[in-house]
Amino acid sequence: MDTLFVYDRLVEAQDICNFKKDIAALSDAVEKGRCVRLYGRRNFGKTSIVKNIVAPTWEQQDPATRVPIYIDLYAAQSLHDISHEFSKAFNTAITRKQSLMEKGFAWLKTIRNMRPTWKPPTESSDFGEFSIKTETGSDVVDFDIILSNIQRLSKTGKFSFLLIMDEFQEIANIRQAEAKLRAGLQELGAATPVIILGSKQHMLEKIFNKPKAPFHAWGTTIELRAIPYEEYFSYMQERFTRAGKTIDSPTSIYLQDLMERIPESINRLCDAIAENPEIREITHAGVNQTMSSFLDRSMSIYSAMYAQFSAAERKVLLALARRDRARNVLSASFIQCADGVSKSGVEQIVRRFLDRGTVYQEFTEAGVVEYLLADPLFKFYLRKYKLFYS
Repeated sequence: MDTLFVYDRLVEAQDICNFKKDIAALSDAVEKGRCVRLYGRRNFGKTSIVKNIVAPTWEQQDPATRVPIYIDLYAAQSLHDISHEFSKAFNTAITRKQSLMEKGFAWLKTIRNMRPTWKPPTESSDFGEFSIKTETGSDVVDFDIILSNIQRLSKTGKFSFLLIMDEFQEIANIRQAEAKLRAGLQELGAATPVIILGSKQHMLEKIFNKPKAPFHAWGTTIELRAIPYEEYFSYMQERFTRAGKTIDSPTSIYLQDLMERIPESINRLCDAIAENPEIREITHAGVNQTMSSFLDRSMSIYSAMYAQFSAAERKVLLALARRDRARNVLSASFIQCADGVSKSGVEQIVRRFLDRGTVYQEFTEAGVVEYLLADPLFKFYLRKYKLFYS
């Protein structure tokens, strides 16, 4: 049987549930050469939407000249790391454009302050490998030089670039990164679209919401919000039918809420239910039983995650796991629940959790801050195996 619910990988267009309006708005902005900030919690499908739908659609309008460049900044901790990711992404983007090589290499003369190289094909199915080096031979070229050359190549009329920077919030803690990137992006022509993806709201606020910050008020904002219940119900229903199972709307809503309406987590649990031969008609009890069995099978994974935290961090984790959402992590009741960790200790730990992505911060319609564990399955693991209640 084909995979019905996809997770742990980029999701293809046919497996993405909803987000049609967001995809249309993003595609329109890219086609018009605009700069866009795409927000959303981790595991909401931002990367899949951009890499598997928006970028290919844009590229297919003129495959001979359009070049999408995808840069992953998730692990970046320094300016050198950013330059490494830019260099790697630029090499990959140019290498896959066979049409550029078929037209000859005259365009390489446009490049300045870096040395382009071309490795001939090693097999009949290959067409070679492009790479850039500094003038002194290093494989890592400063990202501002790469951005400058993207602009030079764009001006020739033979190239159109789409720049995609994923997990952009990681630059918030890198000295001079915001100013240098803003200056580099400002050099790009008005026809070069840029998409910035981000998932950690508190770090994105540092970059985009401070009046004197380099990226203040930069770009158009598109935010991925929870998929409407009935849309996800239809998505589940169609796939569960193929597995010979049925689900009703109330049970679908229960499952979605249980997984904090996070598509990746929903699909993970749905896949476990689809593989459960004992369930035909899906009920609340069946959802709970399947999740409990899934946690039993995955216990070593979550135990390894838990083992990485310090004793004080574990106490704060358990205090968060006792609540679906915590509104005041510095309140007397929360501190008491954290079993002796001081108020300043809790504050520092929660800040670290936010930076690592262990905890997510949301705002209610009234503007109240809420803190919740980013992975709902990890929350239920803590409840089952560390708090001794479900």
